[in-house]
Amino acid sequence: MERLLRSAALLLGAVCGCVHAADGPSLLWADFREPLQSHSGAPVLPLALSDKPGDVAAEPLRVKDGQVLVGGRLSNASGGQWATLGMEVRGNAGGAPVDLSAYQNMRLRLSSATPRVLRIRLKGSDPQFLTTGCYPVMLQQVGPQPTDYVIPLSAFEPQPWCIGRGSPVDKTLPAVVSVEVTANEPAAEPVRYSVGRMEFLRSGAAVASAPPVTGPRVPRDARWKLAWADEFNAPADQPADAARWSAASRQASHDGLGHLALRLGEADAPSTARLQARPAGAMLYGRIEVRFKAPERPGLSSSLSLLGAPLAELSWPEAGEIVMLETQAPGVAELGLHGPGLEDDAHLAQVALPPGEAAGGGFHELAVEWEPARLRWLLDGVLVKTQLRADLPPASREVFEQWPFLLNVGLTSAAGTSGKGGADARLLVDHVRVYQRDDLAAAARARLSAWQARRSAMAAPAQGKEPARKRKPATDAGASQQPVRQVTCERNSRYGLMMCY
Repeated sequence: MERLLRSAALLLGAVCGCVHAADGPSLLWADFREPLQSHSGAPVLPLALSDKPGDVAAEPLRVKDGQVLVGGRLSNASGGQWATLGMEVRGNAGGAPVDLSAYQNMRLRLSSATPRVLRIRLKGSDPQFLTTGCYPVMLQQVGPQPTDYVIPLSAFEPQPWCIGRGSPVDKTLPAVVSVEVTANEPAAEPVRYSVGRMEFLRSGAAVASAPPVTGPRVPRDARWKLAWADEFNAPADQPADAARWSAASRQASHDGLGHLALRLGEADAPSTARLQARPAGAMLYGRIEVRFKAPERPGLSSSLSLLGAPLAELSWPEAGEIVMLETQAPGVAELGLHGPGLEDDAHLAQVALPPGEAAGGGFHELAVEWEPARLRWLLDGVLVKTQLRADLPPASREVFEQWPFLLNVGLTSAAGTSGKGGADARLLVDHVRVYQRDDLAAAARARLSAWQARRSAMAAPAQGKEPARKRKPATDAGASQQPVRQVTCERNSRYGLMMCY
């Protein structure tokens, strides 16, 4: 009987031409990268429609840090009854519908410069429902914080005027062609919102995930010349070089295989192992490369960052931080900037960090190129984020030019998670290499010399002291690193539709 049912399902799929979703807890629909397209390579289409000319004006869609930026103006100045501004994301490059009947929830990353109601529509290929706009929709209240909204698919339904001729969600899900996200409310100010990662979930659980690192490898520019390195080729159990690093304890010692290992104690309380470059290793501009292996045990977080080293005592984030990479759960990493004026997570990005043998024994090579006009992050040779100086608020521009930064390597446990238990509880560093370019070296030397002279003339704080930081708590392996909201929905009397918050 089971074999017969499976054959019938295959026959139905052949008749409708559907692409059946793969088995698993989630189905990735879109993960936006350049060039702008869905996960399957299908196009992302702009939408700018109104019943009266001139009521909608759209800017070109752009993608930044895995988010599609939608912008333009919506009005009813021409006396129109409706206008819509947004985007449509196809699920299959070949145009075939995708069978989503086994999924219960949609997870969608959204944010808006000002609080706004966005309309989300699931669309099939039946012209009857396309021409009348009667495929199921729902409304989602969105705020400025980028958030993963977990939306029950049961909240989708045809619009009120589609009574008797709309496609219910249970009839739509077996053959979905695209997902539409639009703004539809007229506004005096420009419309600005972003749409990020889309996936469908078999349950309400938020699945830990991040955009995979894909794209062409970017070779190191030959102008970068090696200026400083530590290859960690020392006998086993020998501490980190005290002339270069402030931590010379057994928490940071060589493993005898060409790596420096950070380990934690066995206490049940939260604990941290940290390694910080000596002031002689301070840098301003340059390319820093770290080959590392992150711990694979839930409850442990690791970080590679450049922390500002101001002469006056400043707390984090006023001193500035270049987050080279920070892990809070196995397989998920975050990178970007912290500093004054950089609110929320607008200047952070997430990437997938494949563990184990999937990444050459679990090792990754991370590079940050710091130039006066921009910062670039490359993971395993693939460019994953670019931050332009011009896009920073004035306070942060000054921070990243006022003083040098020191490399910090850290491993932290949550309460009840000790460092005991072998290789999966260690952060391994294979090498650290710093490169400089001739055209930047003079400016960097002048700034570092002035900083060193002033530092020598002052009563320097204790070596190795790190500015106080607001650390994010470690999370379980199954938790998403992006803010996640399991939405609640109720029928809105104004629109006659389900609205989720």
